[in-house]
Amino acid sequence: MNLFRTRDFPLAAFLITLGFPLKETKSVGTSLLFCFPPPAADAAPLYIQGERVSARAYYSAIKDLKTIIHNSREVRINRPENNDRQNL
Repeated sequence: MNLFRTRDFPLAAFLITLGFPLKETKSVGTSLLFCFPPPAADAAPLYIQGERVSARAYYSAIKDLKTIIHNSREVRINRPENNDRQNL
């Protein structure tokens, strides 16, 4: 399945606010790639064009994404291979 992918945190929050579900996240180096269904690609330019969304919904999406990022970092830090490096 082709997904629309972005590293742009504010854009990801915007797409969630528009109702696009976050399908998955992928670690790329020290950042996360946010993956959305393909139609999100058509909505992404609306962010640049200044499309208005509910401030409350946008703020909620930002909080949710921050939680995902925080939890993702905990998972990467607590991986066994990372613990092995710390014990060297």
